[in-house]
Amino acid sequence: GNKQCSDNYRSLTIGTGLSKLLDIIIQKQQSAALSASDLQFGFKANSSTSMCTFMVLETIEYYKSRGGNVHVLLLDASKAFDRVNYIKLFDKLLSKGMCPLTVRLLLSMYTNQKLQVKWNSRLSSKFDVTNGVRQGGVLSPLLFSLYVDDLLVKLKENGIGCNIGQHFVGAFGYADDLILLSPTVYGMEIMIKICEDYADEHSIIFNGKRACIWYLENIDTIQF
Repeated sequence: GNKQCSDNYRSLTIGTGLSKLLDIIIQKQQSAALSASDLQFGFKANSSTSMCTFMVLETIEYYKSRGGNVHVLLLDASKAFDRVNYIKLFDKLLSKGMCPLTVRLLLSMYTNQKLQVKWNSRLSSKFDVTNGVRQGGVLSPLLFSLYVDDLLVKLKENGIGCNIGQHFVGAFGYADDLILLSPTVYGMEIMIKICEDYADEHSIIFNGKRACIWYLENIDTIQF
């Protein structure tokens, strides 16, 4: 891409050794509270992109074997890690049962931070950071997954996407990537509206240029 365009660069936060150590300790001690929905496959133990892909393909095959069709939409959140709202994040961590003292520690770490940008061996002046989890931080991917976890919960509670028996299989997440599956256009429209409303509430922007949609009908071979 264009080297003069800042959108073509991904920032990386270089923290102190102490902050990384604290991230690791929090991750280990608060593992019970730091568990995302079964529909979230990003940055979880015993989870992977392969497992997510398997679930998507099995869902499509299930509907195809019964003469049904599936609409599939892939969404990518643009610079999602940078848009995390601290108040909403820490409220969600408390609601998941994280120790209040640990939440206060994270709050202090994030709300009292100052950053500098290094470019071509030159440093900018220091500036305050008011939102976003640290790119490259040990705990950051998991914090982001928990931040958007209730979107998957809302989609599941709505239940209008694909289902296999009593199991909802209409939405899967992998960190800031989301895949929606619906047997009908109407169902997909409702799921998109849920995502739009959620994005507005959480300052998330889905990248329209990277969104992909498929209508799968009478397909013998499916590949992603």
